[in-house]
Amino acid sequence: MRKLASLAVVLLAASLAFSQSKAQTTSSSPTIVAKLRLKNLTAAVPQTTIFVPKTTGLYRVSPYMASMTSDSTCCWALDFFWTDDGGSQADYDLLTLGFNGGRLGVDVNGIAVGSFSFEAVAGRPVSFDISGNGPSQPAFELILVIEQVM
Repeated sequence: MRKLASLAVVLLAASLAFSQSKAQTTSSSPTIVAKLRLKNLTAAVPQTTIFVPKTTGLYRVSPYMASMTSDSTCCWALDFFWTDDGGSQADYDLLTLGFNGGRLGVDVNGIAVGSFSFEAVAGRPVSFDISGNGPSQPAFELILVIEQVM
């Protein structure tokens, strides 16, 4: 009887372990849909399409902007544009570089942005620009990664 009860416990535990591992392997992770790295920038960048979504969904952009030297650069702003169910949207100054004398891009509150979520409508471009000016300033870089979350 003990052997039968022990066998039942082992089978139950194996069944639970299999169902948990199956659930974990079928879950999906965000998919990178676009990435961009621009180095040695010394001028503004006009509005540029990063990608055009194939499906309407939730996306996340992870931006990074920094001076490429130990000197701070001034004064640049990353603007981000997309279309959701409500129409055209923009986040001006998603990151700014040099307005606070720093070397890293920060939001308008002086805080580094980790990521930003947005809904994008299929067939409508997602784009960015870099505005501002920095005559005779050190070069800077911009990195963007966009993932489809849902």
